[in-house]
Amino acid sequence: ASTFVTNPEGFQTEAFGNAALVVKAKSVAEMVAVLKGLEGNLTGCIYSATKDNSDDAAYSQLAEIMEFKVGRRC
Repeated sequence: ASTFVTNPEGFQTEAFGNAALVVKAKSVAEMVAVLKGLEGNLTGCIYSATKDNSDDAAYSQLAEIMEFKVGRRC
């Protein structure tokens, strides 16, 4: 995440064919910084490994930012 945040444009150049960008963050604060650096996209997903809803606050914070990057909230 720290590498992405320092150069978000460099990691988001247009790619033709199959491509994926995976960014690993160490904290919710890093995830927020990554989301703020993203360009607009057609879709976005937030995946969680918890089953006890312990990350609901983090999800709400990230979803609020992501909704402006992808133009929709589900």
